[in-house]
Amino acid sequence: MRLNNKLLYPSIIFFLSFSFYFIFAGRFKFVFPTTIYNYFNFLSEAFLHKSLSFVSRPPYLHDLITFNSRIYVYWGPAPVLVIIPFIIFFGREVSDALYTSFIASFNPLILYFLLQQLEKITLIKTSNFQKFILCIFFAFGTVHFYLSIFGTVWFTSQVISIFYLLLSLLSITRYSDSKNFITLLIATMLFGLAVNGRSALIFYTPLFLSLLIIPYLINKHFCQLAKHIILVMFIGIIFLTVNAFYNYLRFGSFFENGYRFHRFAAHLANDQKRYGFFNLSYVPKNFYYMFTNFPKLVDKFPFFLFDKEGNSVLFTSPLVLISIFIVKRKHWQNNKLKLINSSILIGMLLTIVLLLYFWGTGWVQFGYRYLLDIIPFLIILLAEVISEVPIILTIILLTISILINILGTFWFLNL
Repeated sequence: MRLNNKLLYPSIIFFLSFSFYFIFAGRFKFVFPTTIYNYFNFLSEAFLHKSLSFVSRPPYLHDLITFNSRIYVYWGPAPVLVIIPFIIFFGREVSDALYTSFIASFNPLILYFLLQQLEKITLIKTSNFQKFILCIFFAFGTVHFYLSIFGTVWFTSQVISIFYLLLSLLSITRYSDSKNFITLLIATMLFGLAVNGRSALIFYTPLFLSLLIIPYLINKHFCQLAKHIILVMFIGIIFLTVNAFYNYLRFGSFFENGYRFHRFAAHLANDQKRYGFFNLSYVPKNFYYMFTNFPKLVDKFPFFLFDKEGNSVLFTSPLVLISIFIVKRKHWQNNKLKLINSSILIGMLLTIVLLLYFWGTGWVQFGYRYLLDIIPFLIILLAEVISEVPIILTIILLTISILINILGTFWFLNL
């Protein structure tokens, strides 16, 4: 039986993602480790016992919060929703590398369907093969690859938050196509979960609202639009209220998430004491590791001297360079594209500024893991411009991106 052409590329994408993520996560022996920083396992266990603080003491307290003799996390609890089933069936010691890689394997597939939907509601035209290239790039040519296979609370939080985000964007694009109330409700709830898991994803709000507005640029049913915007705002208020009470029940304040109490790395203590968590003084250092720190060549595997503080995204994922073609006038002549591109660039700029002002680079890491926050933005821009780039150049940049990320992943495995 021949596979339906519409399902061919999505099937290949999922098969490759699932297979290679599991192979790497299982350390090539399908033996999935449980890391010492599997804090979401402990949080899931706590929730199952109707507690907001850990009911078991983890072996390490790094980056955790000890408050009133109780142990908490500062990460948003949204990832627990998809982790709890693993805890119920396999126990608290289930491998965080296992469930992270499993959930991560869906992200490239969701991205493919998102690009399909964007093509239907905007003028972003890409062939199925071009969508395939972009999804393979996302899966294996960006930091999403290594973040997907290691577990740990930091990486798991990022990967699952992106999972929620991509599902949210897919849902809102389907709403744009159907104007179905339930689809909008689901999209907004998923977006709330994404932001709860990773607060920097709040900067996808302009894109989310743009995708909500697009169908009304044509039919002018502004009363319906107003009702649906009110729904989005109402759900947003619910999420903010729940989060505020979550904070209050733990720390006695609606606005205290506990971040300032956590046990951070010793080498960051002086900077935090002097400058706080956000400061202009951090910009030069963060810019260096984010964009200009290229690793040196060495004569032994993996042939590059990667930096635990981070390496330039332009080196680790060079395919992003072709997004510069978005400045061409043709991408700004249509009202839909103007709205989409403006919201993307605003969201990217705000995210990068936030990361530049932040006190940490994401240490210990390969590449610059916080930039996973903007990768979905970049993929959409790449979808617009990829047809303008010679296919041979695209394949070369894709291949380099994948090779660098494979080498970086092996390096990280051996730390």
